[in-house]
Amino acid sequence: MQGGVLSPALFLIYVNDVKEHVSRKVCLTLYADDLALISTEEEVGTAKVYLQTTLDGITRWADKWGLQINAKEYTIFSLSTKEQRGKLQIKEHTLDKNNSPSYLGVTFDVEKSS
Repeated sequence: MQGGVLSPALFLIYVNDVKEHVSRKVCLTLYADDLALISTEEEVGTAKVYLQTTLDGITRWADKWGLQINAKEYTIFSLSTKEQRGKLQIKEHTLDKNNSPSYLGVTFDVEKSS
């Protein structure tokens, strides 16, 4: 039914309950089949905990519904001049850190200027 008039509506019904697996401290954005998770915390470590908890929940949800997650990367935006580190993973796969991610055709640049 790909490309059908009802496809977008059916997909939204299918994924409607994914939000139940998202931490209260994480914002979920969904456009078509692109999903982004956002956490705004003062400490990177705190954001990582919320995001990892959410990733674990979404992974369980995807396994339940027979979906495969195609996540590859994460980005840390910070006002700090220190190198920000974090590690996020889905099952055994560790996500790569990307300082210039692209989402829905918009490229973000994390590089700090002097």
